[in-house]
Amino acid sequence: MFNFKDMRKLVFLFFIIFIAFTNIKAQQAIGARLSDNFGITYKYTYSNPVKLEGILEIHRHALTVNGLYERYYQTPFSKYFDWYFGGGAFINFWSVNDNGGVNVGLRGVAGICYTFSDIPIDISLDWMPAIQIVSDYHADFAILGLSVRYVF
Repeated sequence: MFNFKDMRKLVFLFFIIFIAFTNIKAQQAIGARLSDNFGITYKYTYSNPVKLEGILEIHRHALTVNGLYERYYQTPFSKYFDWYFGGGAFINFWSVNDNGGVNVGLRGVAGICYTFSDIPIDISLDWMPAIQIVSDYHADFAILGLSVRYVF
C-alpha cells in the first residue's frame, strides 16, 4: 500500500535525476505547469528535434510522475514558436483514508511553445490526454496545461 511518506522519496529521486542532468551540456528548462493540478516540469533537449520531459504533478491525495518523448518543429509564422507532439507514460501514487494504490498509464501530448529571444524563458500550452491501463481502466481527454520554464 502506498502512503505519502513514500512521496518524499520520489520527490528526492526526481531532484537527484534533475541534478544529474544539469551537468550535461545541452539546452534544458525547468519550471511550473498549471492544469487541473500543479506540476514541476523539467525538459531536456536530447537531439534536434527531440526533447524529453519529466513532470511531477501534485494532486490533493496523489502524486503523478510523467515521462514524455516530444518532437519539436518550428512554426512557419515565427522562429520563436514551435509546435510539438509526442507521448509517454505515467505512474500515479494515491492515498485516501488509509486506502491507497498505484495507477499506470499512457499519455499523449500536443502543444505550442514560445521561447523569448531576450530572456531565458519559454511558455507552452499543451493538451495531454491520458489512458490509465493498470489498476483500473480510465481515460481523460480534457487535460490542458500551461507551463512556464526557465531555460538554461
